[in-house]
Amino acid sequence: MSKSNEEKLPDATVNQPDEANQTLSNVPDTQEPVEPITESTQEVEQPADSVENLQEADTDNTPQPAEVEKSGDTQTIAERPKEETDEVVMKIEKRMASQAENPEDNDLPMIDYKDDMEVEEIVNTIQNLLKEHPVQHTIKHIEHLKKMFNVKFGALLKEAKESFMAQDGDVTEFHYENPIQQAYNDVLLEYKKLRQTYFNELEKAHQENLEKKLAVIDELKDLVENGNPDTMYKTFKDIQTRWRETGPVPKENYVDTWRTYQFHVERFYDLLHLSNELRDLDFKHNYDEKLKLVTRVEELADFDDVKAAFEELQILHRLWKEEIGPVSREHREELWNRFSEATRKIHDRRHEYFDVIKGEFEENLKKKEELLEKLENFNKQENKTHSDWQKNLKEVEKLRKKFIETGRVPRAKDKEIWEKFREINRVFNVAKNHYYKDIKKEQQDNLDKKMKLVEQAEAYRNSEDWESATEVMKHIQAEWKTIGHVPKQHSDKLWHRFKEACNHFFDRLHNVQ
Repeated sequence: MSKSNEEKLPDATVNQPDEANQTLSNVPDTQEPVEPITESTQEVEQPADSVENLQEADTDNTPQPAEVEKSGDTQTIAERPKEETDEVVMKIEKRMASQAENPEDNDLPMIDYKDDMEVEEIVNTIQNLLKEHPVQHTIKHIEHLKKMFNVKFGALLKEAKESFMAQDGDVTEFHYENPIQQAYNDVLLEYKKLRQTYFNELEKAHQENLEKKLAVIDELKDLVENGNPDTMYKTFKDIQTRWRETGPVPKENYVDTWRTYQFHVERFYDLLHLSNELRDLDFKHNYDEKLKLVTRVEELADFDDVKAAFEELQILHRLWKEEIGPVSREHREELWNRFSEATRKIHDRRHEYFDVIKGEFEENLKKKEELLEKLENFNKQENKTHSDWQKNLKEVEKLRKKFIETGRVPRAKDKEIWEKFREINRVFNVAKNHYYKDIKKEQQDNLDKKMKLVEQAEAYRNSEDWESATEVMKHIQAEWKTIGHVPKQHSDKLWHRFKEACNHFFDRLHNVQ
């Protein structure tokens, strides 16, 4: 018996609603060392998402259904060939096939973690999550807390560095240690190991589910070929229940598994000796359920929230395939055409939405390029004084902040624009550090000179060779004025010693006269 053409389902479909299979290949090795947090935490992370990320399965090179030109006019949805609708449905199914379980949503709703949490509290929260909940339920929480920790720790690092530099410290000698850093790295390593173990077990479970479903298919095939007419319907319903209750299989096996199962289901319904009454009841129930799905998808096509509509659409596709059986032949094509046509409308609206987003990303790119040009101009300026550097530092910091706060750019330009930003900042910081390093050396030289003058002044403070000592004291006072700045931490103390020695000598001189 040939396989029927129910719903003309595409090649790539899946019964897993979430991300487990996809995530298996992306989970880092548990032996991978946790990188310690360093000063680089201060650098804003390169944006991970862009239009291409958001569109996910729509990044292939297949023709898009949006705005197909026909005789100079934009072709309407109703006029488009059915192949385009099938193409859209295939994309939806491929996207579903790339997803797997997302168990972190199961039992632990997301919490609005307060921005004022300290780093110690963040680490304790992660530790408690791992103690009190299965790791698969904590993934979204911990990933969010990781970002919070990086921001908080980065602020501590920046504060420590600024304090160090305020004391005329050399940036190349800056080093920051905090016990919470090691505690964070330890708990993060534990999290990665638990997560890896979970996904390993999940992969094993998927393989076991595949074996169970293949066994169910064998039972169904045997039932169709050798079943007892008196009991086969009851046996068939039991087989259906066990099929639905069996969990997801590896995504690479899903298509063949589902199609083989569906083929034998249709064979079963087409048996001439099956009770027409039972078959018609089943067909009617399935028709009513699929009609509800069709109605809902058609409603979603007019939803304002395109993202929510698309997410629900995938759930409805899975219900269509996994939960609801065939309908009578007279209704199959009609229902499927309505369902797939509404699917294409949602897909088209989603493309329109991403066209808008892409336009915003292009505008952000222009803004960032303008900011980079302004930043680069500061590298061409010659800052000769501390005042020059401080003034320009404030302006550069404003431009940096504006650059970071400007939204995402197209993915193709993401890395390039970010690397250019980093390079411009590097050049500026190198020049600044060289200037202050030279200033530090100059101030050290000045300190040495002034120390010698202080020692001279203190050596003559009690001299009674008034004529000679007076000449020396006047000379060293004049020389003191010609020497530039010394490190701030020594300035006041040194001046106090020099002034006290000079005053002491001249007070004695005045008393003698």
